[in-house]
Amino acid sequence: MTTVLKTLKFVAFSSLLVVFSYVSLASENEVPTEKIQQFVDVYKKIKDQYVDEVDDTTLFNYAIEGMVSNLDPYSDYLTKDDFSELKIGTTGRFGGIGIEITMEDGFVKIITPIDDTPAQRAGLKAGDLVIEVQDISLKDKSINDAVKLMRGEPGTKVKVKILREKEKAPLDFELVRQIIVSKGIKTEIFNGEVGYLRLSSFQSNSTSNVRKAIYDLRKKSGNMMVALILDLRNNPGGVLGAAVGISDLFLKSE
Repeated sequence: MTTVLKTLKFVAFSSLLVVFSYVSLASENEVPTEKIQQFVDVYKKIKDQYVDEVDDTTLFNYAIEGMVSNLDPYSDYLTKDDFSELKIGTTGRFGGIGIEITMEDGFVKIITPIDDTPAQRAGLKAGDLVIEVQDISLKDKSINDAVKLMRGEPGTKVKVKILREKEKAPLDFELVRQIIVSKGIKTEIFNGEVGYLRLSSFQSNSTSNVRKAIYDLRKKSGNMMVALILDLRNNPGGVLGAAVGISDLFLKSE
């Protein structure tokens, strides 16, 4: 009888625990209706009273982007078009003018023109600031916005306006886009024994390209290379798998 009572108590306690856990889980996952209503109220205000008409897709994209991007410096929300642009950029093959860029003082700064591209042939230089593309100011625009303006179908023309140090007036260039194949890698040997490898972005093929670049540096130094400088300055990131693969080239497994 005692054993039966103990069993019943255990079953009752277990059932209570399951019910309690279910209630807690439901409470944690419950949609905050008050906050959702607040969002709906703001949405209606914008639709009814904002000076310009804004379509629903744009508003919801703005809302999701704000929610995700404010979590931390690394989280971001990509629309379908943004994701397509990201995939193009990480393959190392796209239609454009052929420059590696970063941001400086609210403008796009050229890190270096890529060899044998429209930018290099036209005379664009490292350090130039791109202030306009197709008569559209790049002031305070993001790198992604600037890239979208400069990329396009091979064979089409694009106008860029440049600020160059020691030049009194902006310089105008008209370039013809072409297929750009960029490995995103630049190498040098210093003093015959110190290798230098700059990686401008993590592309889908970066791991194999870096491995080959290191091999070529060793060969160029006559197998006398004793150190390697890996330059990741202004590297905006890219494919996570490439970053992991390149790390594996330098880290020993335990």
